[in-house]
Amino acid sequence: MLAACTNESYETGNGTYSNLIGDFVVAHATGEKQVDYVLTDDGDSLRITNSFQFNQVQKADTFYRAQLYYNKPEEGKAEAVAFAIVPTLPVYPQERVDTMKTDPVRFESAWISKSGRYLNIGLYIMTGTNDGKTTSQTIATTWLADTLTFYHAQNGAPEYYSTKVYLSVPLANIPKKSFILRINTYNGWVERRFTK
Repeated sequence: MLAACTNESYETGNGTYSNLIGDFVVAHATGEKQVDYVLTDDGDSLRITNSFQFNQVQKADTFYRAQLYYNKPEEGKAEAVAFAIVPTLPVYPQERVDTMKTDPVRFESAWISKSGRYLNIGLYIMTGTNDGKTTSQTIATTWLADTLTFYHAQNGAPEYYSTKVYLSVPLANIPKKSFILRINTYNGWVERRFTK
């Protein structure tokens, strides 16, 4: 005698996050400090269709570099689910190197956006608190010859756990078509060459 039973614990279908898309974008803030549209790194222009709370938007009529997670109900539209500002790093001349530190980070990845406007960097910074107080850290980049050097000052912050960070460098600030990115890591210096 054979017997069989099935247990259907998973229901197929579309949930809130089933079709979620994540993109690096340039987001436009309205006069009411709401994001009304974004330009993705793939070159798409998307109008935000829902009244999502963009808490990190502080200034009206401004463009922000950001990471947006959204659903796409139809072509040219986006329903925002999550939004986070991506810091854009200025490129300083090498003369400022004497005042900057190269404390190590954990490097993950770097790539040029499909639009060709940004160099995106993904890394982990060690963080922690002392007596419940958080110490801010400093990041920047400098340029010399054909090299973009990443600078990071730990500023005495404890190194208890790692926090993932995405950063963008506007390629308009880099004068050469081909360049090297240098980042100091816990395993030594990492160099990557890019061509705009």
